[in-house]
Amino acid sequence: MRSVPLAMTWEMLRRGWWVLALAALGANALPVLLFTVLRHEGTLDPADQSQIIMNMVMVQINVFVFGTATYAALGPPARLYTFPVSTSSIIAWHLVLGMLAVALELIASTAMLNAMFGLEWRLWGPALFAAVAMAAFQAAVWLTTEKSGWSVVVISVVAIGLGLWFKSLYGPTFSVPTHYWKEVTPTQVATFLAIGIAAYVVGVYGVARNRCGQPPYSLGLLAWLERVFAGAPEGDLEFRNPIHAQLWFEWRKTGWAMPGIVGMGLFVAAFIWLIASRHANSLVEGLTGGGAMLSIAGCLAGFILGSVGRSDVDLQFGDFLATRPITSTEMARTILRTMAKSVLNAWMIWAATYLALRGILWALKIDPGVTFPAELGWWFFPATLLGAWTGAGISAPLALAGRATLVAILLFGGITLFVGLVVFSKNVLSSQAQQYFAQGAAVALGTVFVGWTVGAFALALRRGLIGWPTLYFAASVWVALCALVAFIWTPHSAARLAISICVVGLLALSVAPLATAPLAVAWNRTR
Repeated sequence: MRSVPLAMTWEMLRRGWWVLALAALGANALPVLLFTVLRHEGTLDPADQSQIIMNMVMVQINVFVFGTATYAALGPPARLYTFPVSTSSIIAWHLVLGMLAVALELIASTAMLNAMFGLEWRLWGPALFAAVAMAAFQAAVWLTTEKSGWSVVVISVVAIGLGLWFKSLYGPTFSVPTHYWKEVTPTQVATFLAIGIAAYVVGVYGVARNRCGQPPYSLGLLAWLERVFAGAPEGDLEFRNPIHAQLWFEWRKTGWAMPGIVGMGLFVAAFIWLIASRHANSLVEGLTGGGAMLSIAGCLAGFILGSVGRSDVDLQFGDFLATRPITSTEMARTILRTMAKSVLNAWMIWAATYLALRGILWALKIDPGVTFPAELGWWFFPATLLGAWTGAGISAPLALAGRATLVAILLFGGITLFVGLVVFSKNVLSSQAQQYFAQGAAVALGTVFVGWTVGAFALALRRGLIGWPTLYFAASVWVALCALVAFIWTPHSAARLAISICVVGLLALSVAPLATAPLAVAWNRTR
């Protein structure tokens, strides 16, 4: 290669082209799905306020999804530290490539949606915002050297600041959007330039500190909390056995994942509520919806809990961990125990917050008018816990397998397939055929989930990774959960029966980690 920019561009496209392609599909899957359904229900009106809101939200989702993929494709600047390249050059071309990638993708995405659905969305303003947002997030990560406990705080401050400014371009900052971002003014161009320059200066400073080996920023608070809650033996005491040592190690490394995600979600939700609503029913409704979204938080945490590589971006077992004096089954069990503890702590944070809020409103004699789903009632509480565990149980074994390409294909491929099936059903099938198609899809999913779980247990048992007691325990739990669901929610129609079969399959996935986790660890550890 004749230049550093050309080499970095080639490397990004050579190593991360499939990540970028799948991220582009994933980022555009939701808007295509939503607008297909809306067009099937009636004519889309670009001037409608709901379309303005969707434009604002979809731009931010697109930037987040594709920006994350772009950051992964570029790789950390640390990989270039030993090369004869100045820090300023590393940061400049990381920023330029990242900004160009997200801006061009958003322009292409918006043009495609406009052509498909006649949305009349603007191109250049959101694209410029996407570029400077990418630069700002890169600088925030580099400033905290990707390891500091302050990274969450810094990134949150950047996200809130950019989000509020972006919202102000669609109308009053603290009210519902009233118009599209129609034109890019000179003041906004100056703001873009200021953000870009600030991102460059901050990025150079942060990477220079990291390149010289200086420690991340810290006030000592997080280190103190780690010492308090680490649970390590004090003094000359030793771990009882290698499994106990591995459990301590796993909790210190990834045990914070799910509680951290839930805690940050509650903080951001409370901040948004304070500036946008301040109504009791909105707060309770948001917390109720947050309980339903614990399964999504579990999926995100599962990837962190299942990361056993040498670094945060490496899913493959390193020699240090792979040579531990415990079997793959025992290692998988320690990871599952850590995952269970992390999920339970996160669920307790949400449940305690919800109950405390309801208690305060009851004491103040305020009726928020929001209840749990009618068909679940107070069963909603254990259902959210089970959903969080199932979500983590699906993603953690995928990460434990150590195949990043496989994970990306399954994740984005599944999203694309789902969107494609919905688009097909809405545009090709009649109304009655759509109902039959949806019921058949639910039955097919439930059957696949059960088959996958049974196959995983059969394979793990044959390879000696689990014993018959584990199989009996998993089967007993699954049967008990299915009986409980049948008692609470008895199907009275074909549609309900189809959904019940899908739920039975999801319940099978809740016990599947007992087999899939040992299989994934063995596959990764003996690669």
